[in-house]
Amino acid sequence: MKDLILLINKFLEQDISNEELKTLENLLQKPDNLKIFNDLVKDDYLLKTANRRFNAIQSLKNIHLDDTNKPSTKIRSLKSYYKYAAIIIIAIGVTFLVQLLTTAPIKDIVVSETTIEKEILLELADGTKRTITNRDIDTIRDSRNNNIIGFLNKGVLRYLRKNTTPALAFNKIKIPYGKRFKLQLSDGSVIHLNSGSSLKYPTTFNATDNRIVSLKGEAFFDITKDPHRPFLVETNDINVEVLGTRFNVSSYLEDKEIKTTLQEGSVKVYTQKTKKEPIILIPDEQSSWDKNTKKLTKTEVDADIYTSWMKGELVFKDHNFEQIIAKLQRHYDIQIINTNKTLNNEKFTASFNNETIERVLFFFSKSYEFEFTITEKNITIE
Repeated sequence: MKDLILLINKFLEQDISNEELKTLENLLQKPDNLKIFNDLVKDDYLLKTANRRFNAIQSLKNIHLDDTNKPSTKIRSLKSYYKYAAIIIIAIGVTFLVQLLTTAPIKDIVVSETTIEKEILLELADGTKRTITNRDIDTIRDSRNNNIIGFLNKGVLRYLRKNTTPALAFNKIKIPYGKRFKLQLSDGSVIHLNSGSSLKYPTTFNATDNRIVSLKGEAFFDITKDPHRPFLVETNDINVEVLGTRFNVSSYLEDKEIKTTLQEGSVKVYTQKTKKEPIILIPDEQSSWDKNTKKLTKTEVDADIYTSWMKGELVFKDHNFEQIIAKLQRHYDIQIINTNKTLNNEKFTASFNNETIERVLFFFSKSYEFEFTITEKNITIE
């Protein structure tokens, strides 16, 4: 029984080896073990959604209490809020494990340029490319030795929590316009990638060196705290350094500024020239790097405005129309041609929650009185 619990705990924490996965699969052939697995998967989900640390042994005690008509108040109180999500987890838990174990090794994939532009693309260490959809349940394997290094489960990519030798292997993920993606690195840090973004990262982090990733575009980072290994986000012009915190970085090549917005904790922002004199951000502060003037400044903001994109929302606060067009193109995967140049410098404040592009442009057109036409994915503003 103890071995079963330890293996399930490793599975839930994404820290299980290939051999341990096979052992767990064999143990789950027994109905009693399968029931324990289902219950622990549900319990793990409930606890994590309440921001509490999972404890497999304590969870097993709760299950036994429930079986003897002595229900755990802790578990029941959570069930009322998350019962539907928990049901889904039970349904996919074993299926996910079995499918991962029976997945054939990844074959070389020939990806056309058209596919690259329209689908989420994962590039492995040897240059092999594969597309990802939000429906995929699969393993990610090291292209050098075919070992499992991560799990892909319906729109979330999680890497195993293991340290490695200094010879790091890097993966790169690219998100097309109109899509978003969630990634969990091997140290447990969670990254939400916005449309039109890409991230290069090691499949596992070295036990002693800094944790370094490279970003193009926009991402929200929820970084696992490690006082001995700072986490660095590199962009074309600036670096953001943290120990453990939550922050957003917007670094699109076409934008005139690189913005770092802090939601929780603290971060250091600097260029190579200003590394000895970094800007320190506290929650609800934002740094801006002007690509033209080469100046780094900071100001107070409402951080929630700059993280609303993770929920599919569009929030504009005193944005000029040229900036708004750039965001709309990335968000909806469309091409906008603005022939009304007087609009570009007009500023707007507005928010939209999962509205169609037609509704968004209708709002702006009534505010400023302009006409627009839509032909498939091309929009012309007159």
